[in-house]
Amino acid sequence: MWGNCERRTLLVWIACAGLCWPMLLAAQTPLPSGDADASAEAAPEDDPDLASPLDTLITFLKGIEAAEGSDDDQQWATVYKTLEIPESAGESRRDAALRLRQVLNRLGKFDPERVAPDSEQTAEARLERFELFPDNSHPGATAQFDSRLTGPHQELPGRIVLAHDPELGWRFDAETIEAINPLFGWLEERGARSHRREDETPLADVIRERVPEWTKRGFFLGMEVWQWVMLTVILILSVMAYWLGTMIFAGLIGLIWSRMKSSPTAAERRRVARPLALVLGAVVFILLLKLIGIIGSALAVFLLAGRLVLVAGATWTAWSFTNFLMNLWTRRASDTDTTFDDMLVPLVRKTLKAIIIVWAIIYIAEAIDVLNFVTPLLAGFGLAGLAVSFAAQDVIRNLFGGMTIFLDRPFQVGERVIFEGYDGVVEEIGFRSTKLRTPDGHLVTVPNGAITNHCVENIGRRPSIRRDFQVGVTYDTPPEKLKAGIEAIRGILEESEIRQQIHPRVDGDEFPPRVFFQEFADSALVIRVLYWFSSPDYWAYVEHAERVNLRILEKFNEMGIEFAFPTQTVHLAKDAESDEP
Repeated sequence: MWGNCERRTLLVWIACAGLCWPMLLAAQTPLPSGDADASAEAAPEDDPDLASPLDTLITFLKGIEAAEGSDDDQQWATVYKTLEIPESAGESRRDAALRLRQVLNRLGKFDPERVAPDSEQTAEARLERFELFPDNSHPGATAQFDSRLTGPHQELPGRIVLAHDPELGWRFDAETIEAINPLFGWLEERGARSHRREDETPLADVIRERVPEWTKRGFFLGMEVWQWVMLTVILILSVMAYWLGTMIFAGLIGLIWSRMKSSPTAAERRRVARPLALVLGAVVFILLLKLIGIIGSALAVFLLAGRLVLVAGATWTAWSFTNFLMNLWTRRASDTDTTFDDMLVPLVRKTLKAIIIVWAIIYIAEAIDVLNFVTPLLAGFGLAGLAVSFAAQDVIRNLFGGMTIFLDRPFQVGERVIFEGYDGVVEEIGFRSTKLRTPDGHLVTVPNGAITNHCVENIGRRPSIRRDFQVGVTYDTPPEKLKAGIEAIRGILEESEIRQQIHPRVDGDEFPPRVFFQEFADSALVIRVLYWFSSPDYWAYVEHAERVNLRILEKFNEMGIEFAFPTQTVHLAKDAESDEP
Protein backbone atom coordinates (compact mmCIF):
# COMPACT_ATOMS: atom_id res chain seq x y z
CA MET A 1 0.00 0.00 0.00
CA TRP A 2 1.21 3.49 -0.78
CA GLY A 3 1.81 5.95 2.01
CA ASN A 4 0.40 9.45 2.16
CA CYS A 5 3.56 11.01 0.75
CA GLU A 6 3.61 8.63 -2.23
CA ARG A 7 0.01 9.54 -2.96
CA ARG A 8 0.85 13.23 -2.67
CA THR A 9 3.73 12.79 -5.11
CA LEU A 10 1.46 11.07 -7.61
CA LEU A 11 -1.05 13.90 -7.20
CA VAL A 12 1.70 16.42 -8.01
CA TRP A 13 2.39 14.66 -11.33
CA ILE A 14 -1.35 14.41 -12.10
CA ALA A 15 -1.90 18.09 -11.23
CA CYS A 16 0.93 19.19 -13.52
CA ALA A 17 -0.42 16.99 -16.29
CA GLY A 18 -3.88 18.46 -15.77
CA LEU A 19 -2.45 21.96 -15.96
CA CYS A 20 -0.42 21.28 -19.09
CA TRP A 21 -2.98 19.19 -20.99
CA PRO A 22 -5.23 22.17 -21.93
CA MET A 23 -2.10 23.99 -23.08
CA LEU A 24 -1.19 21.03 -25.24
CA LEU A 25 -4.63 20.91 -26.82
CA ALA A 26 -4.63 24.67 -27.28
CA ALA A 27 -1.28 24.41 -29.04
CA GLN A 28 -2.90 22.19 -31.68
CA THR A 29 -5.60 24.77 -32.44
CA PRO A 30 -4.60 27.63 -34.73
CA LEU A 31 -5.23 31.05 -33.31
CA PRO A 32 -7.77 33.28 -35.04
CA SER A 33 -6.27 35.86 -37.32
CA GLY A 34 -8.29 38.67 -35.77
CA ASP A 35 -11.54 40.49 -36.57
CA ALA A 36 -12.28 43.02 -39.30
CA ASP A 37 -11.48 46.00 -37.11
CA ALA A 38 -8.07 44.64 -36.25
CA SER A 39 -7.26 43.91 -39.89
CA ALA A 40 -8.17 47.48 -40.82
CA GLU A 41 -5.44 48.86 -38.57
CA ALA A 42 -2.04 49.58 -40.03
CA ALA A 43 0.21 46.57 -39.52
CA PRO A 44 3.60 47.23 -37.98
CA GLU A 45 6.64 46.96 -40.21
CA ASP A 46 7.92 43.37 -40.45
CA ASP A 47 11.36 42.26 -39.41
CA PRO A 48 13.53 42.46 -42.59
CA ASP A 49 14.71 38.89 -41.94
CA LEU A 50 11.08 37.71 -41.90
CA ALA A 51 9.57 40.08 -44.47
CA SER A 52 8.60 37.29 -46.89
CA PRO A 53 8.72 33.50 -47.14
CA LEU A 54 11.96 33.84 -49.12
CA ASP A 55 13.56 36.05 -46.45
CA THR A 56 12.50 33.68 -43.68
CA LEU A 57 13.82 30.62 -45.54
CA ILE A 58 17.17 32.31 -46.22
CA THR A 59 17.39 33.55 -42.63
CA PHE A 60 16.76 30.07 -41.33
CA LEU A 61 19.23 28.28 -43.63
CA LYS A 62 22.03 30.77 -43.04
CA GLY A 63 21.29 31.03 -39.33
CA ILE A 64 21.28 27.28 -38.72
CA GLU A 65 24.52 26.88 -40.67
CA ALA A 66 26.22 29.53 -38.53
CA ALA A 67 24.70 28.41 -35.23
CA GLU A 68 25.20 24.63 -35.55
CA GLY A 69 27.97 23.51 -33.25
CA SER A 70 28.03 26.88 -31.56
CA ASP A 71 26.78 28.01 -28.15
CA ASP A 72 26.33 31.62 -29.26
CA ASP A 73 22.86 32.52 -28.01
CA GLN A 74 22.63 35.44 -30.45
CA GLN A 75 23.08 33.18 -33.46
CA TRP A 76 20.52 30.71 -32.18
CA ALA A 77 18.11 33.60 -31.47
CA THR A 78 18.20 34.41 -35.19
CA VAL A 79 17.14 30.83 -35.93
CA TYR A 80 14.48 30.73 -33.24
CA LYS A 81 12.64 33.79 -34.51
CA THR A 82 11.84 31.93 -37.75
CA LEU A 83 9.95 29.23 -35.80
CA GLU A 84 6.54 29.51 -34.19
CA ILE A 85 7.67 27.99 -30.90
CA PRO A 86 7.19 29.76 -27.53
CA GLU A 87 10.28 30.92 -25.71
CA SER A 88 9.25 28.78 -22.74
CA ALA A 89 10.14 25.70 -24.84
CA GLY A 90 13.78 26.41 -24.01
CA GLU A 91 16.33 24.03 -25.54
CA SER A 92 13.61 22.12 -27.39
CA ARG A 93 13.63 24.95 -29.96
CA ARG A 94 17.17 23.94 -30.94
CA ASP A 95 16.11 20.31 -31.47
CA ALA A 96 13.19 21.44 -33.64
CA ALA A 97 15.42 23.72 -35.72
CA LEU A 98 18.00 20.99 -36.32
CA ARG A 99 15.33 18.48 -37.31
CA LEU A 100 13.72 20.97 -39.70
CA ARG A 101 17.11 21.51 -41.32
CA GLN A 102 17.45 17.72 -41.76
CA VAL A 103 14.03 17.55 -43.43
CA LEU A 104 14.93 20.37 -45.84
CA ASN A 105 18.22 18.65 -46.66
CA ARG A 106 16.32 15.50 -47.63
CA LEU A 107 14.12 17.44 -50.03
CA GLY A 108 17.09 18.13 -52.20
CA LYS A 109 19.59 20.87 -52.85
CA PHE A 110 17.30 23.66 -53.97
CA ASP A 111 17.58 27.36 -54.67
CA PRO A 112 15.50 29.36 -52.15
CA GLU A 113 14.69 32.00 -54.77
CA ARG A 114 13.07 29.39 -56.98
CA VAL A 115 10.86 27.87 -54.27
CA ALA A 116 9.72 30.87 -52.17
CA PRO A 117 8.22 34.29 -53.08
CA ASP A 118 9.87 37.54 -52.10
CA SER A 119 8.21 40.61 -50.57
CA GLU A 120 6.87 42.04 -53.84
CA GLN A 121 5.39 38.73 -54.95
CA THR A 122 3.87 38.18 -51.51
CA ALA A 123 2.25 41.62 -51.49
CA GLU A 124 1.01 41.21 -55.07
CA ALA A 125 -0.63 37.88 -54.32
CA ARG A 126 -1.77 39.07 -50.84
CA LEU A 127 -0.43 35.89 -49.27
CA GLU A 128 -0.96 35.14 -45.60
CA ARG A 129 0.06 31.50 -45.83
CA PHE A 130 2.56 29.77 -48.09
CA GLU A 131 3.08 26.02 -48.39
CA LEU A 132 6.72 25.29 -49.12
CA PHE A 133 6.22 21.53 -49.43
CA PRO A 134 4.60 19.63 -51.04
CA ASP A 135 1.97 21.94 -52.66
CA ASN A 136 4.35 24.73 -53.67
CA SER A 137 2.62 27.16 -56.03
CA HIS A 138 5.72 29.23 -56.70
CA PRO A 139 6.97 29.09 -60.31
CA GLY A 140 10.00 26.87 -60.74
CA ALA A 141 9.41 24.92 -57.51
CA THR A 142 8.33 21.70 -59.20
CA ALA A 143 11.74 21.16 -60.75
CA GLN A 144 13.42 21.61 -57.39
CA PHE A 145 11.76 18.64 -55.65
CA ASP A 146 11.88 15.02 -56.62
CA SER A 147 8.57 14.11 -58.23
CA ARG A 148 8.48 10.70 -56.61
CA LEU A 149 8.14 12.39 -53.23
CA THR A 150 5.15 14.49 -54.28
CA GLY A 151 3.26 12.01 -56.39
CA PRO A 152 -0.50 11.75 -55.94
CA HIS A 153 -0.21 8.19 -54.65
CA GLN A 154 1.87 9.31 -51.67
CA GLU A 155 0.14 10.09 -48.39
CA LEU A 156 2.17 12.75 -46.60
CA PRO A 157 2.22 12.83 -42.77
CA GLY A 158 2.70 16.58 -42.71
CA ARG A 159 3.43 19.78 -44.61
CA ILE A 160 5.96 22.60 -44.39
CA VAL A 161 4.08 25.89 -44.17
CA LEU A 162 5.12 29.47 -43.54
CA ALA A 163 2.45 31.74 -42.04
CA HIS A 164 2.41 35.51 -41.73
CA ASP A 165 2.09 37.14 -38.32
CA PRO A 166 1.18 40.86 -38.51
CA GLU A 167 3.55 41.64 -35.63
CA LEU A 168 6.40 39.16 -36.15
CA GLY A 169 6.49 38.47 -39.88
CA TRP A 170 6.71 35.16 -41.76
CA ARG A 171 7.55 32.06 -39.71
CA PHE A 172 7.34 28.27 -39.94
CA ASP A 173 3.99 27.70 -38.23
CA ALA A 174 3.18 25.41 -35.29
CA GLU A 175 1.64 22.72 -37.54
CA THR A 176 4.91 22.49 -39.43
CA ILE A 177 6.85 22.02 -36.20
CA GLU A 178 4.49 19.23 -35.15
CA ALA A 179 4.89 17.50 -38.53
CA ILE A 180 8.70 17.59 -38.65
CA ASN A 181 9.29 14.21 -37.01
CA PRO A 182 6.63 12.28 -38.99
CA LEU A 183 7.78 13.96 -42.19
CA PHE A 184 11.41 13.09 -41.47
CA GLY A 185 10.51 9.45 -40.87
CA TRP A 186 8.42 9.38 -44.04
CA LEU A 187 11.36 10.71 -46.09
CA GLU A 188 13.79 8.26 -44.51
CA GLU A 189 11.54 5.28 -45.30
CA ARG A 190 11.46 6.32 -48.95
CA GLY A 191 15.22 6.54 -49.19
CA ALA A 192 15.45 10.32 -49.32
CA ARG A 193 18.93 11.06 -48.00
CA SER A 194 20.49 14.34 -47.07
CA HIS A 195 22.48 16.13 -49.73
CA ARG A 196 24.79 17.28 -46.93
CA ARG A 197 27.00 15.23 -44.66
CA GLU A 198 25.52 14.78 -41.16
CA ASP A 199 28.16 13.77 -38.66
CA GLU A 200 25.85 12.80 -35.80
CA THR A 201 22.91 10.47 -35.76
CA PRO A 202 20.50 11.40 -32.96
CA LEU A 203 19.68 8.65 -30.48
CA ALA A 204 16.01 8.97 -31.40
CA ASP A 205 16.85 8.03 -34.99
CA VAL A 206 18.88 5.04 -33.83
CA ILE A 207 15.95 3.85 -31.72
CA ARG A 208 13.51 4.43 -34.56
CA GLU A 209 15.57 2.26 -36.94
CA ARG A 210 15.30 -0.67 -34.52
CA VAL A 211 11.62 -0.57 -33.60
CA PRO A 212 8.92 -2.46 -35.51
CA GLU A 213 7.42 -0.74 -38.54
CA TRP A 214 3.92 -0.53 -37.12
CA THR A 215 5.22 1.62 -34.22
CA LYS A 216 6.43 4.29 -36.68
CA ARG A 217 2.92 5.39 -37.56
CA GLY A 218 1.77 8.80 -36.42
CA PHE A 219 -0.45 8.36 -33.42
CA PHE A 220 -1.31 11.64 -31.67
CA LEU A 221 0.07 15.16 -31.33
CA GLY A 222 2.67 14.55 -34.01
CA MET A 223 4.23 11.69 -32.03
CA GLU A 224 4.64 8.14 -33.28
CA VAL A 225 3.54 5.04 -31.41
CA TRP A 226 7.06 4.12 -30.29
CA GLN A 227 7.53 7.60 -28.84
CA TRP A 228 4.41 7.22 -26.69
CA VAL A 229 5.70 3.84 -25.52
CA MET A 230 9.06 5.36 -24.66
CA LEU A 231 7.32 8.23 -22.87
CA THR A 232 5.50 5.68 -20.70
CA VAL A 233 8.80 3.97 -19.93
CA ILE A 234 10.34 7.31 -18.99
CA LEU A 235 7.47 7.99 -16.57
CA ILE A 236 8.01 4.58 -14.96
CA LEU A 237 11.75 5.22 -14.64
CA SER A 238 11.06 8.62 -13.09
CA VAL A 239 8.79 7.08 -10.45
CA MET A 240 11.42 4.41 -9.75
CA ALA A 241 14.04 7.14 -9.38
CA TYR A 242 11.75 8.82 -6.83
CA TRP A 243 11.36 5.65 -4.74
CA LEU A 244 15.05 4.78 -4.90
CA GLY A 245 16.06 8.39 -4.17
CA THR A 246 13.86 8.45 -1.07
CA MET A 247 15.74 5.53 0.47
CA ILE A 248 19.18 6.83 -0.54
CA PHE A 249 18.64 10.40 0.61
CA ALA A 250 17.10 9.29 3.92
CA GLY A 251 20.20 7.18 4.60
CA LEU A 252 22.56 10.02 3.66
CA ILE A 253 20.75 12.50 5.89
CA GLY A 254 20.92 10.09 8.81
CA LEU A 255 24.64 9.52 8.16
CA ILE A 256 25.43 13.24 7.97
CA TRP A 257 23.59 14.11 11.17
CA SER A 258 24.46 10.95 13.12
CA ARG A 259 27.16 12.70 15.17
CA MET A 260 24.94 15.57 16.27
CA LYS A 261 23.36 15.62 19.70
CA SER A 262 20.03 16.60 18.15
CA SER A 263 19.96 13.89 15.48
CA PRO A 264 16.77 13.75 13.37
CA THR A 265 14.23 11.01 13.76
CA ALA A 266 13.42 8.54 10.98
CA ALA A 267 10.20 10.41 10.19
CA GLU A 268 12.09 13.70 9.90
CA ARG A 269 14.65 12.12 7.56
CA ARG A 270 11.91 10.78 5.30
CA ARG A 271 10.16 14.16 5.22
CA VAL A 272 13.35 15.75 3.91
CA ALA A 273 14.28 12.86 1.59
CA ARG A 274 10.97 12.69 -0.28
CA PRO A 275 11.11 16.16 -1.85
CA LEU A 276 14.76 15.56 -2.81
CA ALA A 277 13.70 12.34 -4.47
CA LEU A 278 10.93 14.19 -6.31
CA VAL A 279 13.55 16.58 -7.71
CA LEU A 280 15.60 13.56 -8.82
CA GLY A 281 12.58 12.03 -10.54
CA ALA A 282 11.82 15.28 -12.37
CA VAL A 283 15.44 15.62 -13.54
CA VAL A 284 15.42 12.04 -14.84
CA PHE A 285 12.17 12.72 -16.70
CA ILE A 286 13.49 15.94 -18.33
CA LEU A 287 16.82 14.40 -19.37
CA LEU A 288 15.32 11.23 -20.84
CA LEU A 289 12.51 13.13 -22.57
CA LYS A 290 15.00 14.82 -24.91
CA LEU A 291 16.32 11.47 -26.11
CA ILE A 292 13.18 10.20 -27.86
CA GLY A 293 12.96 12.88 -30.54
CA ILE A 294 9.82 14.75 -29.45
CA ILE A 295 9.76 18.30 -30.77
CA GLY A 296 7.34 21.20 -31.10
CA SER A 297 4.55 22.06 -28.70
CA ALA A 298 4.31 18.45 -27.47
CA LEU A 299 7.89 18.60 -26.22
CA ALA A 300 7.36 22.12 -24.87
CA VAL A 301 4.35 21.04 -22.82
CA PHE A 302 5.96 17.84 -21.55
CA LEU A 303 9.05 19.82 -20.59
CA LEU A 304 6.82 22.36 -18.87
CA ALA A 305 5.18 19.54 -16.88
CA GLY A 306 8.61 18.26 -15.87
CA ARG A 307 9.76 21.74 -14.88
CA LEU A 308 6.63 22.33 -12.81
CA VAL A 309 7.26 19.06 -10.97
CA LEU A 310 10.90 20.12 -10.57
CA VAL A 311 9.83 23.49 -9.11
CA ALA A 312 7.32 21.74 -6.84
CA GLY A 313 10.05 19.37 -5.67
CA ALA A 314 12.57 22.16 -5.17
CA THR A 315 10.01 24.24 -3.26
CA TRP A 316 9.01 21.24 -1.17
CA THR A 317 12.70 20.48 -0.52
CA ALA A 318 13.45 24.02 0.60
CA TRP A 319 10.32 24.04 2.76
CA SER A 320 11.21 20.72 4.40
CA PHE A 321 14.83 21.72 4.96
CA THR A 322 13.65 24.96 6.55
CA ASN A 323 11.39 23.10 8.98
CA PHE A 324 14.12 20.52 9.58
CA LEU A 325 16.83 23.06 10.40
CA MET A 326 14.50 25.27 12.43
CA ASN A 327 13.41 22.26 14.52
CA LEU A 328 17.06 21.46 15.26
CA TRP A 329 17.69 25.13 16.08
CA THR A 330 14.67 25.16 18.39
CA ARG A 331 16.06 22.20 20.32
CA ARG A 332 19.40 23.93 20.68
CA ALA A 333 17.72 27.21 21.65
CA SER A 334 15.81 25.52 24.47
CA ASP A 335 19.15 24.65 26.12
CA THR A 336 20.46 28.24 26.13
CA ASP A 337 19.89 30.83 28.83
CA THR A 338 19.01 33.72 26.54
CA THR A 339 15.63 34.05 24.87
CA PHE A 340 16.94 35.92 21.84
CA ASP A 341 17.34 32.72 19.81
CA ASP A 342 13.84 31.63 20.86
CA MET A 343 12.63 34.95 19.45
CA LEU A 344 14.72 34.64 16.28
CA VAL A 345 13.76 31.09 15.27
CA PRO A 346 10.10 31.75 14.29
CA LEU A 347 11.07 34.97 12.49
CA VAL A 348 13.79 33.25 10.44
CA ARG A 349 11.38 30.39 9.69
CA LYS A 350 8.70 32.74 8.36
CA THR A 351 11.20 34.82 6.38
CA LEU A 352 12.73 31.79 4.66
CA LYS A 353 9.33 30.38 3.81
CA ALA A 354 8.21 33.71 2.35
CA ILE A 355 11.34 33.78 0.17
CA ILE A 356 10.67 30.19 -0.94
CA ILE A 357 7.08 30.98 -1.94
CA VAL A 358 8.07 34.14 -3.84
CA TRP A 359 10.82 32.26 -5.67
CA ALA A 360 8.45 29.47 -6.65
CA ILE A 361 5.81 31.91 -7.93
CA ILE A 362 8.36 33.84 -10.00
CA TYR A 363 9.88 30.70 -11.49
CA ILE A 364 6.49 29.20 -12.37
CA ALA A 365 5.35 32.50 -13.90
CA GLU A 366 8.52 32.60 -15.98
CA ALA A 367 8.16 28.94 -17.00
CA ILE A 368 4.61 29.36 -18.31
CA ASP A 369 5.44 32.76 -19.83
CA VAL A 370 3.03 34.71 -17.63
CA LEU A 371 5.36 37.65 -17.04
CA ASN A 372 5.11 38.82 -20.65
CA PHE A 373 1.36 39.13 -20.18
CA VAL A 374 1.30 40.51 -16.66
CA THR A 375 4.06 43.15 -17.01
CA PRO A 376 2.26 45.32 -19.61
CA LEU A 377 -0.96 44.90 -17.66
CA LEU A 378 0.63 46.16 -14.46
CA ALA A 379 2.19 49.09 -16.31
CA GLY A 380 -1.29 50.43 -17.04
CA PHE A 381 -2.22 50.61 -13.38
CA GLY A 382 -0.04 53.54 -12.33
CA LEU A 383 -2.84 55.21 -10.36
CA ALA A 384 -3.78 51.95 -8.70
CA GLY A 385 -0.13 51.42 -7.83
CA LEU A 386 -0.04 54.84 -6.21
CA ALA A 387 -3.10 53.97 -4.13
CA VAL A 388 -1.55 50.66 -3.14
CA SER A 389 1.65 52.44 -2.09
CA PHE A 390 -0.36 54.70 0.23
CA ALA A 391 -2.21 51.71 1.63
CA ALA A 392 1.09 49.91 2.19
CA GLN A 393 2.45 52.64 4.46
CA ASP A 394 1.24 50.87 7.58
CA VAL A 395 2.75 47.60 6.37
CA ILE A 396 6.12 49.25 5.75
CA ARG A 397 5.94 51.04 9.11
CA ASN A 398 5.30 47.73 10.86
CA LEU A 399 8.16 46.04 8.99
CA PHE A 400 10.60 48.76 10.05
CA GLY A 401 9.15 48.54 13.55
CA GLY A 402 9.96 44.83 13.61
CA MET A 403 13.53 45.54 12.52
CA THR A 404 13.82 48.16 15.26
CA ILE A 405 12.65 45.69 17.88
CA PHE A 406 15.25 43.16 16.78
CA LEU A 407 18.01 45.76 16.74
CA ASP A 408 17.18 47.57 20.00
CA ARG A 409 15.72 44.54 21.80
CA PRO A 410 13.38 46.45 24.14
CA PHE A 411 11.92 43.07 25.11
CA GLN A 412 12.32 39.39 24.28
CA VAL A 413 10.11 36.34 24.08
CA GLY A 414 9.01 35.27 27.55
CA GLU A 415 9.27 38.73 29.13
CA ARG A 416 6.30 40.50 30.68
CA VAL A 417 5.56 43.96 29.26
CA ILE A 418 2.89 46.64 29.65
CA PHE A 419 1.90 48.58 26.55
CA GLU A 420 -1.06 50.90 26.10
CA GLY A 421 -3.03 49.21 28.88
CA TYR A 422 -2.15 45.66 27.78
CA ASP A 423 -0.24 43.58 30.32
CA GLY A 424 1.09 40.25 29.13
CA VAL A 425 3.98 37.94 28.34
CA VAL A 426 5.59 38.20 24.90
CA GLU A 427 4.92 34.98 22.97
CA GLU A 428 6.12 35.84 19.47
CA ILE A 429 7.84 38.71 17.67
CA GLY A 430 7.29 38.91 13.92
CA PHE A 431 8.14 41.38 11.20
CA ARG A 432 4.65 42.89 11.27
CA SER A 433 3.34 42.37 14.79
CA THR A 434 4.10 41.16 18.30
CA LYS A 435 1.84 38.78 20.23
CA LEU A 436 1.18 39.12 23.97
CA ARG A 437 -0.52 36.59 26.24
CA THR A 438 -2.45 38.38 28.99
CA PRO A 439 -2.98 36.89 32.48
CA ASP A 440 -6.55 36.11 31.41
CA GLY A 441 -5.21 33.91 28.63
CA HIS A 442 -6.16 36.28 25.82
CA LEU A 443 -3.79 36.67 22.88
CA VAL A 444 -3.22 40.32 21.93
CA THR A 445 -1.60 41.18 18.57
CA VAL A 446 0.11 44.59 18.60
CA PRO A 447 1.47 46.16 15.37
CA ASN A 448 5.22 46.75 15.59
CA GLY A 449 4.82 50.29 14.27
CA ALA A 450 2.71 51.20 17.30
CA ILE A 451 5.25 49.69 19.70
CA THR A 452 8.13 51.75 18.35
CA ASN A 453 6.10 54.98 18.64
CA HIS A 454 4.94 54.51 22.25
CA CYS A 455 6.43 53.74 25.63
CA VAL A 456 6.77 50.09 26.57
CA GLU A 457 7.20 49.09 30.20
CA ASN A 458 9.32 45.95 30.37
CA ILE A 459 8.44 44.34 33.69
CA GLY A 460 10.40 41.21 32.84
CA ARG A 461 13.70 43.08 33.02
CA ARG A 462 13.28 44.66 36.44
CA PRO A 463 16.13 43.56 38.73
CA SER A 464 13.78 43.18 41.69
CA ILE A 465 10.17 43.55 42.76
CA ARG A 466 9.45 46.16 45.42
CA ARG A 467 6.83 45.36 48.04
CA ASP A 468 5.33 48.25 49.97
CA PHE A 469 2.53 47.40 52.39
CA GLN A 470 1.04 48.60 55.67
CA VAL A 471 0.14 46.82 58.89
CA GLY A 472 -2.51 48.58 60.97
CA VAL A 473 -2.92 47.95 64.73
CA THR A 474 -5.60 49.26 67.05
CA TYR A 475 -5.31 52.61 68.86
CA ASP A 476 -5.40 50.93 72.28
CA THR A 477 -2.02 49.27 71.59
CA PRO A 478 0.56 50.57 74.13
CA PRO A 479 3.70 52.22 72.71
CA GLU A 480 5.91 49.47 74.17
CA LYS A 481 3.90 46.78 72.44
CA LEU A 482 3.89 48.81 69.19
CA LYS A 483 7.70 49.06 69.33
CA ALA A 484 7.91 45.34 70.04
CA GLY A 485 5.71 44.67 67.04
CA ILE A 486 7.97 46.77 64.78
CA GLU A 487 11.04 44.90 66.02
CA ALA A 488 9.23 41.60 65.51
CA ILE A 489 8.57 42.42 61.86
CA ARG A 490 12.24 43.40 61.43
CA GLY A 491 13.26 40.13 62.96
CA ILE A 492 10.96 38.20 60.65
CA LEU A 493 12.57 39.87 57.64
CA GLU A 494 15.99 38.80 58.93
CA GLU A 495 15.07 35.13 59.23
CA SER A 496 17.23 32.94 56.98
CA GLU A 497 14.40 31.60 54.83
CA ILE A 498 13.10 35.11 54.19
CA ARG A 499 16.26 37.24 54.27
CA GLN A 500 17.96 35.42 51.39
CA GLN A 501 15.71 36.98 48.73
CA ILE A 502 15.07 40.46 50.15
CA HIS A 503 18.59 41.86 50.50
CA PRO A 504 19.30 42.63 46.84
CA ARG A 505 22.38 44.43 45.59
CA VAL A 506 21.77 46.56 42.48
CA ASP A 507 24.69 48.32 40.78
CA GLY A 508 26.75 47.91 43.95
CA ASP A 509 24.10 49.45 46.22
CA GLU A 510 22.33 47.47 48.93
CA PHE A 511 18.63 47.78 49.55
CA PRO A 512 17.85 46.43 53.08
CA PRO A 513 14.24 46.14 54.28
CA ARG A 514 12.63 49.15 55.93
CA VAL A 515 10.10 48.91 58.83
CA PHE A 516 8.83 51.96 60.72
CA PHE A 517 5.83 53.56 62.41
CA GLN A 518 4.44 55.76 59.65
CA GLU A 519 1.30 57.59 60.74
CA PHE A 520 -1.86 57.90 62.79
CA ALA A 521 -4.57 56.84 60.39
CA ASP A 522 -8.31 57.27 60.90
CA SER A 523 -8.79 53.89 62.48
CA ALA A 524 -5.30 52.43 62.98
CA LEU A 525 -1.71 52.98 63.96
CA VAL A 526 0.08 52.29 60.68
CA ILE A 527 3.35 50.35 60.45
CA ARG A 528 4.89 50.62 56.99
CA VAL A 529 6.92 47.66 55.64
CA LEU A 530 9.13 48.08 52.57
CA TYR A 531 11.49 45.56 50.99
CA TRP A 532 12.78 44.47 47.57
CA PHE A 533 12.35 40.92 46.33
CA SER A 534 15.52 40.13 44.36
CA SER A 535 14.00 37.85 41.70
CA PRO A 536 11.84 39.30 38.87
CA ASP A 537 9.76 36.13 38.95
CA TYR A 538 6.28 37.30 39.93
CA TRP A 539 5.00 33.97 41.22
CA ALA A 540 8.11 33.45 43.37
CA TYR A 541 7.47 36.95 44.74
CA VAL A 542 3.87 36.00 45.63
CA GLU A 543 4.99 32.84 47.45
CA HIS A 544 7.58 34.81 49.42
CA ALA A 545 4.99 37.47 50.34
CA GLU A 546 2.72 34.74 51.63
CA ARG A 547 5.43 33.44 53.96
CA VAL A 548 6.05 36.96 55.30
CA ASN A 549 2.33 37.56 55.89
CA LEU A 550 1.88 34.27 57.75
CA ARG A 551 4.91 34.94 59.97
CA ILE A 552 3.64 38.43 60.88
CA LEU A 553 0.18 37.03 61.68
CA GLU A 554 1.66 34.26 63.86
CA LYS A 555 3.98 36.66 65.70
CA PHE A 556 1.33 39.31 66.40
CA ASN A 557 -1.09 36.68 67.69
CA GLU A 558 1.62 35.43 70.09
CA MET A 559 2.30 39.00 71.31
CA GLY A 560 -1.39 39.85 71.67
CA ILE A 561 -1.27 42.71 69.20
CA GLU A 562 -4.61 43.26 67.54
CA PHE A 563 -4.95 44.24 63.92
CA ALA A 564 -7.12 47.24 63.25
CA PHE A 565 -9.91 47.40 60.80
CA PRO A 566 -11.98 50.39 59.66
CA THR A 567 -14.29 51.52 62.51
CA GLN A 568 -16.43 54.57 63.17
CA THR A 569 -17.64 55.93 66.53
CA VAL A 570 -20.92 57.86 66.54
CA HIS A 571 -21.61 60.37 69.38
CA LEU A 572 -25.23 61.49 69.89
CA ALA A 573 -25.68 65.03 71.36
CA LYS A 574 -28.13 65.41 74.36
CA ASP A 575 -31.16 67.75 73.86
CA ALA A 576 -31.09 70.43 76.69
CA GLU A 577 -34.91 70.92 76.76
CA SER A 578 -35.64 67.27 77.03
CA ASP A 579 -36.33 65.73 80.51
CA GLU A 580 -34.92 62.45 79.39
CA PRO A 581 -31.39 61.74 80.61
